[in-house]
Amino acid sequence: MKKARDPWYPFAYEAYDRDTKDLSDAADLLYRRLLTVLWTNGGFIPVDWEWIGNRVRKRPSTVRKIFEAELAQFFTVQGSEMYQKRLLEEYNKAADITQKRINAAKKRNEPACG
Repeated sequence: MKKARDPWYPFAYEAYDRDTKDLSDAADLLYRRLLTVLWTNGGFIPVDWEWIGNRVRKRPSTVRKIFEAELAQFFTVQGSEMYQKRLLEEYNKAADITQKRINAAKKRNEPACG
């Protein structure tokens, strides 16, 4: 799995506000926390309500209820994992940039031939 390494992630707040204006406050908070958990786990998380609940600091039953009622439309479930399309695209971009920077640094630090 590619690693982005950055402790921050790009957040398209205009698109988020436009797409989530009808969410309840609880769903909005859960969505933002899920984005953070996704980012810190490589863009994918298990569809395991206990696991998710522990990471977003909510009861698993509450997470599942809010997710199914308001957030499922924003996520893709693939087998036993889920992801959010925009976040995964941004994660992969960041991981590619990170890898290019690592490779450039290694190249700079190689001894000169000759």
